[in-house]
Amino acid sequence: MADGGDSLEDIGRCIRDLREAMGYDKASLFAEFMGWPPPQLSNYETGQKRPEVSMAIQLCRNTHVTLNWIHVTLNWIYEVNPRASAGYCKSYPGSP
Repeated sequence: MADGGDSLEDIGRCIRDLREAMGYDKASLFAEFMGWPPPQLSNYETGQKRPEVSMAIQLCRNTHVTLNWIHVTLNWIYEVNPRASAGYCKSYPGSP
């Protein structure tokens, strides 16, 4: 992440990591939770497209992460849930 963590690939990795941390192994279920078509989520996760501001805000509202977390790769576990132990974050509303 020599670019500071905000390349399309880095953002996609953050979104994928968040999805998996919330317990969504299947991208289609996370897309449904977000109200996005599965191809749209795939485009974000693979770095094909950058989420528009409205989509990024929706992601923040639904998953309780910050815009900063999406665009700058930080220690995600503390941005998602400060009280969570490392590698575990499945306690959010809507997670399976």
